[in-house]
Amino acid sequence: GGGAGAGAEEDEEEAADAEEFASELRGGAPDLLACCERLLPNLEADAKQESLRHCQAAKEEREVSFRRRARFERRLAASAHLPAAWKSIGDDAFKRGDFFTAVTCYSKRLDDLRTPPDAEAAALAGAFADGHEAAVVLSNRAAALAKVRDFHASLDDAREAF
Repeated sequence: GGGAGAGAEEDEEEAADAEEFASELRGGAPDLLACCERLLPNLEADAKQESLRHCQAAKEEREVSFRRRARFERRLAASAHLPAAWKSIGDDAFKRGDFFTAVTCYSKRLDDLRTPPDAEAAALAGAFADGHEAAVVLSNRAAALAKVRDFHASLDDAREAF
């Protein structure tokens, strides 16, 4: 019979411990609340500072991107008379994540493909001197346009490539 009594005593001790723990929690709640109220302004200030840091970094990255694009377009204009591997340059730019440059390079290659050396070649070739290459370049430009969120132009290029 002593085993049953020992179990009841343990249950009573566990209940007493649980009640004491609950009482401590209830008694500590005002202190916890006060602590949270003291920390909240600091947390809000930290969140604002972090948000400002992210906004500043995004602004700086955008400015760098615009400067790169302007510099590239100046170089492009200065070298307009030179032949260039525009598709290859566009592919490299795309791999680097420089999607505006990629769009510009693919556009330049498409311009070259649309300008056959003579009128007879233009009549035979249709819109592009090399239809297969044009389809590949159009597809690549569609991907770059999608990356810069110009979805309408991207869709137009994809349709034309098809």
